[in-house]
Amino acid sequence: MKLEPVKGKKAIRLRGQDARIDTSLREQELEKQTAKYTDRISELQRVLYADGRYALLIVLQGRDASGKDGTIRKV
Repeated sequence: MKLEPVKGKKAIRLRGQDARIDTSLREQELEKQTAKYTDRISELQRVLYADGRYALLIVLQGRDASGKDGTIRKV
């Protein structure tokens, strides 16, 4: 997962590798990374909400039963 700022009205290009996870990681490491990024997303949302000028958009892409709903509930 990558969290990158978007500059102005620059077009965003997502590549296939942006949606892939590293399958060589163990479950514990994935949980650790999930917690890290969840904290980062929460901090960004708090700052953006307080500022009132910007918003945070998270795009989840996946096939049916790929875990999008579970990700939303967890984050």
